[in-house]
Amino acid sequence: MLFSWRLIFYKVRGSTLRVSLQASCILLMVIPILITCVSTAIVHRQFLFDDSFITYRYAKNLADGNGIVFNPGDPPTEGYTPLLLVLLLAPFLKIGLDPLVITRVLSFLSAIGLSACIFFSAKRRFRCTTISASIVASIPFLFSDTVVHCMTGMETMLYTLCLFLCFLAGVQFIRNQSLKWSLIFSSILFLCTLFRPEGFLLYIAFLILCGIQALRKDSILLRPLIAGAGLLFAMGMVYGIWKVFHFGYILPNAFFIKANTPFFFSEMGVASVVDFLVHYSILLALVLSSAILAGTQEDFLPRESNKVLIWGSIFVTLYVIFFATVDTLQDIGGRFLYPCMAILVLLSMPSLVRVIDWMTSDSILKGSATIGACIMVYLVFQPIYLFQLITNTKQMIYYGMRGGGIDDPYSLVQREMQIGKDLAEYPDISRIRLMVGDAGVIPYFSEAICLDPVGLNDTFIARNRDPQALSDYVYGWEADVIIGAINKDFTWLQIGHGPMGNLDYYARDIRADEYFYVGTCRTRDSYDLFFFVRKSSKYLHSLTYFLRERVVDGWYNILPVPLGSYVPKKDIQLEWTMGKRVGLQERSTLHRMP
Repeated sequence: MLFSWRLIFYKVRGSTLRVSLQASCILLMVIPILITCVSTAIVHRQFLFDDSFITYRYAKNLADGNGIVFNPGDPPTEGYTPLLLVLLLAPFLKIGLDPLVITRVLSFLSAIGLSACIFFSAKRRFRCTTISASIVASIPFLFSDTVVHCMTGMETMLYTLCLFLCFLAGVQFIRNQSLKWSLIFSSILFLCTLFRPEGFLLYIAFLILCGIQALRKDSILLRPLIAGAGLLFAMGMVYGIWKVFHFGYILPNAFFIKANTPFFFSEMGVASVVDFLVHYSILLALVLSSAILAGTQEDFLPRESNKVLIWGSIFVTLYVIFFATVDTLQDIGGRFLYPCMAILVLLSMPSLVRVIDWMTSDSILKGSATIGACIMVYLVFQPIYLFQLITNTKQMIYYGMRGGGIDDPYSLVQREMQIGKDLAEYPDISRIRLMVGDAGVIPYFSEAICLDPVGLNDTFIARNRDPQALSDYVYGWEADVIIGAINKDFTWLQIGHGPMGNLDYYARDIRADEYFYVGTCRTRDSYDLFFFVRKSSKYLHSLTYFLRERVVDGWYNILPVPLGSYVPKKDIQLEWTMGKRVGLQERSTLHRMP
């Protein structure tokens, strides 16, 4: 009897020890991630990304009743990528909420949802322990890119979650080939394409998998497959017809700007692909390990899991090839290829889970290695931000108390936001025609009529490749103000996608003589912003006075770059005059800037 009581005591004690160990390890994973996310959101809350405000401008015009347009009164144009994000944000903008805050909240919730999906996938599909599933689910947050994408205000995290849910729905269909999961898979896939059209590559990979199954003479139920394809086709037809009637075309402007390159492979696209392969090399190695083990050991994976591994590998390969052909300018944090990360985590689970499960066994002897497993995962995936917890916490407290942020107020995008807000104070700003290459922050905050020379908000520029026709079009638009990007060495910016990326060519057009230099906003980035006003504009005098009094940091005694027939003389020494906008504290800062 005494022996029985002792046995029960040791069992209860062992169970309590294991539960405590599980809780400790989960906290060990969650607390650093939580501190990192919160500290990053607080310290870098002033961080801005120009492209996100292009979407916000469309959403704002939709909320104001102007339709899906960039400029009120203009014909509808598809200069955004995520239609679904435009529709999601419009109601929030209607009631006066900040779209950046809303998108960040939705992005962090999507990141949490992504980890939750990975957790339950590990538990159900691979029958992992709670500790093992928690470790695997934390992997997305171990890559610093996840927090970066949450802060940019783009659709990246929402699209990544939607794509992963679509992949999981496809996995369920592969397992049971039911009509229900075929329709769910097609419905979620359609939503994916409303975030980013390249999500359709998942369906192409699925069709390739079906072809492989047919060649192997595996059983395929055609009825649910055809029903799902029919639903997807019907929704796509409705959407396509709406686009033709609403915009006058099917393909968006971004396709002609980014994907319509003269060569099959894009230099920027290849660079993004190389960065992706290097950054996620560990996950790719684990996927390769799972594939090798599945090919050499018949009992390593169930038959349907092998199909999932093939499907996911085909999709990632297609995705990589697609973006190798795309001009991936503004690829912050590898945002274009990042959505593949979650699928790579799922594909790597067969080999990853076996190692973690062995280290986190229910055995009391092996249970002590659980903390080691957590640390191992941290070290392997190199979570840089998680190793800076003390610094993150100190910055969070310091900048939280100050009410500011760590981001440089003279960074390019911060200056653009201030320029937009300053321009918004001009009395007739709604009538001013402004041409600016960074078509996000400045147009959004200024609410001026804007033309993007890259072509995102203009169909003619996006689809045309004749330099002379583009020059005629742009100068015929008669912008009141042109904001030009000029490098620190006083050369026109040559980096940029789209047909008008070569600014030097268009600046040397004789019709540029119609514009004169007003002033400059200096930044700590690679180029400054120069302001030019059209001499024949009816707002010439008031605009010149306003820009020099309220907007620019100052001006040079001569324009240091060629413009039209003007060529700067080399024998004249360049001098800088400080504008009245710059306060006493800012004067010394600007003098020290290059």
